[in-house]
Amino acid sequence: HFWGGARHGGKIVRSTVVDNNVVSRDTLFNGHAMWPVINMSGTRIAFFRWGMEVTNSGASHLQCSGESNQNYLSVMNIDGSGLTDVLEVDRITGSSQDEEHGCMDWPCGDWIYYEKPSKTAEIWRLNVHDPSSNEFVMKHPDGANIRFWNLSIDGTFAGLQSRGHNISWTYNGAYTFPDMRTTIGSPGCNAALSCGANIYAHYLYAPHSWMSILRWDHAENKFNSVTPVELSDKGIDLGHHHIGHLEQWLGESFTWPGRGGADLIQWSVNSEKWVLRYIGWCDQAMGMSNGTNQIAVNWVDREVINLSNTNSPPCCYKTPIEWGAPQYCPGINPDQWYSDMPYTGDLWVDFGPNNRNKWEDEHGTLHEVSPIDPLNSTESNRHVPGKTMQPDA
Repeated sequence: HFWGGARHGGKIVRSTVVDNNVVSRDTLFNGHAMWPVINMSGTRIAFFRWGMEVTNSGASHLQCSGESNQNYLSVMNIDGSGLTDVLEVDRITGSSQDEEHGCMDWPCGDWIYYEKPSKTAEIWRLNVHDPSSNEFVMKHPDGANIRFWNLSIDGTFAGLQSRGHNISWTYNGAYTFPDMRTTIGSPGCNAALSCGANIYAHYLYAPHSWMSILRWDHAENKFNSVTPVELSDKGIDLGHHHIGHLEQWLGESFTWPGRGGADLIQWSVNSEKWVLRYIGWCDQAMGMSNGTNQIAVNWVDREVINLSNTNSPPCCYKTPIEWGAPQYCPGINPDQWYSDMPYTGDLWVDFGPNNRNKWEDEHGTLHEVSPIDPLNSTESNRHVPGKTMQPDA
């Protein structure tokens, strides 16, 4: 990633963790990838594979080549082998940061769900063993510009942040998937729903230093606060944590003094204890382009892992307006800067070979879940009733 660049994409790197320590970082894909997700068994990765290449032109921040090349939804094994282009797709071409996100998730089974590029607000799915099965699932209301979206492990609930586009439709919350019969919202940004659909997280206040964690009571359809009362004897508030708390728990700094911010929350594939936060050295939003770390957080046991361990930038630009202002970074040419910026990813927890189709709740209990929609199931016909919105004619 280039400093000041709005394009979120690049190589895929796998961090292997043992006893909460990163023991290796291996590059699995060297091209221009976006939004990698891991399947339930932890054996395969799906991602958008863009045909273009992004290089430093020497005169400006970014130079793109191969923009007319083909683009794919691709799958590979967890070790980087077996790369397969499953489905040809259009490349995301939006001009703003929000419009350059591409969302995808892989619940239990062989079906991959994704927003059809480019920024259609349509959720589609395909079976990795039969790409011809590619089918429309639902469309979010007209004007929805999806920033972040994720699916529960059983495919029945989703988290969503959307900003209004041509027609104002702004949403930050969760809903029943795919019919949207039940929706529940929250203030703030970066809505994310856990694999079991029991825990919900979002950011409060700029620059997203605080993350709020809530429990979703599905029977009453309401969010319940996770409060200090639960661990009041230890003075611990499980429901909120600040970037400063994470640095304290880890014993490591990953923000500039007085700066720092965050965007994007991604829950673990198979654990409601573990969640990924993407924390910028300098700020949220465009400030993330100064450099970002992928931080894994066990919010229950207060455990933290820096999965990426990127280098501290030489200085901090907060907004695009500041990039060319010499008073912020005197004597440094921003056109020559590179930043390490892990902006999307996934986290899979190994519970042993006998628990490949199980997920962990916040109490550490494992639950089994059946694969979604095998091709020979009538379940594939369920995307019909309710408030599901059809694609435009």
